[in-house]
Amino acid sequence: MSLDFINEKQFSLLLGHLGMIVFLFFGFYFYQERLLLIDASYYTYNILHEETFFIAHNRYINYFNQWLPLLLMKMGVGLKGVLIGYSVSFILFYYAVFAIVAHVFKNHKAGLFLVITLLLSCRFKHYMAVTETTNTLALSFLFIGWVTRDQYLKKMHERKEWFVALGLMLILLLGHPIIFLPMMSFLAFYIVFYKQMNNKYAWLTFSFVLIAMLLRYKVLPSSGYEQNKMAAFEKTGEILPEFFNNWTYNHLKEYTMMHFKWGYYFYLLTLLGLLYMRRFLSALVSVGTLCCFVVVVVIIYYKGESVNMLESYYTYFGYFWGFTALAVFSQIKAPKMVRFAPVAIILMLSFRSLFLHGAFFTERLEYLYSLTEEAAKNGSSKTLFPKKKMQWNTVIVPWSVSFTTLIYSTLKDPEDSRTVYLYDANELEKKINEEDDQLFLGATFNLKQFKEKDIPKHYFSLQKGKYYLIK
Repeated sequence: MSLDFINEKQFSLLLGHLGMIVFLFFGFYFYQERLLLIDASYYTYNILHEETFFIAHNRYINYFNQWLPLLLMKMGVGLKGVLIGYSVSFILFYYAVFAIVAHVFKNHKAGLFLVITLLLSCRFKHYMAVTETTNTLALSFLFIGWVTRDQYLKKMHERKEWFVALGLMLILLLGHPIIFLPMMSFLAFYIVFYKQMNNKYAWLTFSFVLIAMLLRYKVLPSSGYEQNKMAAFEKTGEILPEFFNNWTYNHLKEYTMMHFKWGYYFYLLTLLGLLYMRRFLSALVSVGTLCCFVVVVVIIYYKGESVNMLESYYTYFGYFWGFTALAVFSQIKAPKMVRFAPVAIILMLSFRSLFLHGAFFTERLEYLYSLTEEAAKNGSSKTLFPKKKMQWNTVIVPWSVSFTTLIYSTLKDPEDSRTVYLYDANELEKKINEEDDQLFLGATFNLKQFKEKDIPKHYFSLQKGKYYLIK
């Protein structure tokens, strides 16, 4: 088959725009699944409750995503419309980055590989829309799109070029701080692949990452959550000798081959491309930096935390695979079909995988809703359900189920809001007063954060009354 009727730039832009349009449909179709999951449901409820921005852990990047639901709220749009707007706002953010890279920077290849990277290793995180790691990954492509331009490579000595590069790097201070580790890996690969090891301006570009890291950890405030993760490196001496026996390492291998195998195979294909191009050192740097990142992930999560936390970092494996593929796609001398076909195939396979996973999250919402049935039959809209009886693999993480069920039940029937709080025996004895008919039990880490009377009545019709206790 010949692709002579379309040039490389047109085909890249076509695939990129098509990918983003499918993303938009995905954000619209699965809006409930994306917003009613763990952190996302907590963020969503807080926005509805406070009617203003909700920024946690100093992740200011969320300002880019929360403007649309807040605007719709001020316009008087109902709950469903607000939630669809919130879900789609993340995809609009990705699309805006793509448009800037592909059309303003005129780097169509980097724009296309933004789409590819977002797909390669994001399963769970696509269904928890508020995750800052995915948003930060997308934002980093402004920097990548700028410095991989032919203009930058040819005129790296011009101040305008590297001043813009520095500015684009500093924008990443708004996002998740883990981004600076894969960015260092990207620039190490960049210097080797583009043969810039003797170019002082290339090393100046590399130093921008170090400057941003210093500002992030020394100047800007850091939350206790991040400090806790950094403290894990004190255990490096204990972790490394048992590295291959570590739960996180073994889980990472199993999880990659279960959910990210197409991305992994695509990465192996790009490595073969590097070998075909005789870029042996580039292939070594790519594999070496990815292995270093794996070590960092295992150290940070040496205790074996939950899958949803781990996948914040798994997301960046697609980042490594994406920028390696970008380099190969940009430079390899091969027929169009040899270069275009793998990209088109991985787009189709990745979107297919995401849609198939959507069914699981839909079933999860229906299962959680089913926990309200016994209480509803007895005239109660609030349920205390024992953790020991729940299906852990379906619930995933229990702490935000009360927000998930409140919002989901209202979407099913605006006149019949319901909420479920998953409790254990110790909580019931020491913390929870099920006789209090004014109580709305929210997040497990702060039971008293919300009162039933404070629930926004224009969105939720939760009946006043005490919790129905299921033992």
